[in-house]
Amino acid sequence: MAKSPSWNNIGVGYVSVDIKDSNFEPTGFILSGSMLINDNVYFHGNYRFVLEELYDEDLDISTFNLGLGVRHGLNETTDLFGQVSYLNAEVEYDSTSDDENGYSLAAGVKSMISDNFEVVVQATRDSLDGESETAFGVGADFYLNETVSIGAGYQITDDVNLITIEIRAHF
Repeated sequence: MAKSPSWNNIGVGYVSVDIKDSNFEPTGFILSGSMLINDNVYFHGNYRFVLEELYDEDLDISTFNLGLGVRHGLNETTDLFGQVSYLNAEVEYDSTSDDENGYSLAAGVKSMISDNFEVVVQATRDSLDGESETAFGVGADFYLNETVSIGAGYQITDDVNLITIEIRAHF
């Protein structure tokens, strides 16, 4: 019998950003985590930082989101979820900085398809300073044991694709 999806975890990993119709592909790291507050409500957050040199100057892009989510168990191995988050994005280039705030809404399905393999599919709507974009993502985690997993994710939007590889500790 497969176990329930994990909502109590912390992770660190690599992220690669592919901006469509450009040669710009910054890479960096991601920190993420979530924790159940009760049986159905969870706290979640992530921080993503990418960097690339552009015309002999470093271009730094960081995003941060923090929020609450609600999960509903469809059965012992599959949950539906929805979440809302505060969203912040900052771009620094050539001694200038642009900082924007907004929100993110997401909904999806998270399922343990075996004792050591978890998948997630979600749609996200991000809004920063009046500009909105929809993203679709898939991810999978392979559990090495009860407390450690390695995973990969792919997210697509109109202008940007993201690839992540993470290692997570589950508690």
